[in-house]
Amino acid sequence: MTIYQYADSTEDLQMFMTPVSFINMQEEMKYKYPIYNTHGYENAFQNHLEVPVPGYHLPVMVVNTVENRRSFKNFELLKKNCNDGDAIAVTSVKALGLNEKDIVAQLDWFIDHNIPLIICDIPSTYEYGLANSVNRAVLSTIRQSLVEVNNIVLKPSKHNAGRPNMKYPENWEELYVQWENKNITSKEFMEKANLKKATFYNLLSDYKKNLELQDELNQEMA
Repeated sequence: MTIYQYADSTEDLQMFMTPVSFINMQEEMKYKYPIYNTHGYENAFQNHLEVPVPGYHLPVMVVNTVENRRSFKNFELLKKNCNDGDAIAVTSVKALGLNEKDIVAQLDWFIDHNIPLIICDIPSTYEYGLANSVNRAVLSTIRQSLVEVNNIVLKPSKHNAGRPNMKYPENWEELYVQWENKNITSKEFMEKANLKKATFYNLLSDYKKNLELQDELNQEMA
């Protein structure tokens, strides 16, 4: 795997240390503990299956590109030269474009082309791994938050990333505030929203994740 790090200056390159170290750790586990692929870290350690791969080396290569982002020429070259299994890393959401509409368009490109995108300021873009389906789902959530916060009107992405967007009842936000303030119970929330238990908890989990991402984005774009 090669991670192409795209920064505005050489000083910004240090921002990539945390995500690259994290991804290196994940990839090392796959090499050293093959059982990780099916049973996770814990079982690998519990069973002491230390099976180093012959000729083992750090699985992640890093290529740095520094550009004063006005034309984004080097960034477009990175996108063209990125192969299957590679990823592109940027320092922040702002590094993707000069305005929110450009940023959303870039997110669409990564979602549609199945190229993992690491955003240093948004750990969820790499902490859950760089599997295409996982990364696309996170990018799709970021995109949705940007569009909603900035009232951006764009053509829909060619491919739906991750699971389909969930439809919330019209009174969801009002009921959520009441529930969060403990003015109503979960049971009352479900009854007033006319939701089954499984659907309610799926929506609740999705909504909380969207709120967290939106807070991250608001801080980033401030």
